[in-house]
Amino acid sequence: MITLNLIPEKEKKELQMLNTYIAIKNFMLVILAGFIISSTMLLIGKIILLNHFTYAVSSNVLGTIPIKISNSEIKNLKKEIDAVSQIQKDHIDWIVFFIKFNSIANSGITISALSVNDKGNAAISGSAKKRQDLIDFEKNINSSGYFKEYKFPYDALFKKENIIFSINLEFSVDKITRITP
Repeated sequence: MITLNLIPEKEKKELQMLNTYIAIKNFMLVILAGFIISSTMLLIGKIILLNHFTYAVSSNVLGTIPIKISNSEIKNLKKEIDAVSQIQKDHIDWIVFFIKFNSIANSGITISALSVNDKGNAAISGSAKKRQDLIDFEKNINSSGYFKEYKFPYDALFKKENIIFSINLEFSVDKITRITP
């Protein structure tokens, strides 16, 4: 078998140089990929170690602070917490009361004084522009369902205009201060 050399010498050198160039290029790409992968792994490791270091330092700092709390201080703190819990349990949402009362008072009624307590008593003083405004206010109070039924004194109804009134009402605190959907 005879080998024929049909490729000219100059082209053989160019092919060898091309093969060398491709080999060097592939080698450089492999090295570059290796650098990218190793640097990514090193950065991830750095982040993990930094998080672990931060956790270790913070736990050691908190562990070295001396805590000097006596049993009497703990008991006093528990009493204060119980007192605050009791205050919050007895809280009455008076904003709801005033919103509902505002819807009961019509436009002809001017309330000059309103005094309420947590036992369910309200003292209201004010004036009405006309007798009909006062009658409508009485109907609104009775139909609201929040107050016990009330009748205005007859002497307040003798005047036609600019009627000054003062009334005492009883109501259920739970009923009028409850937010209804």
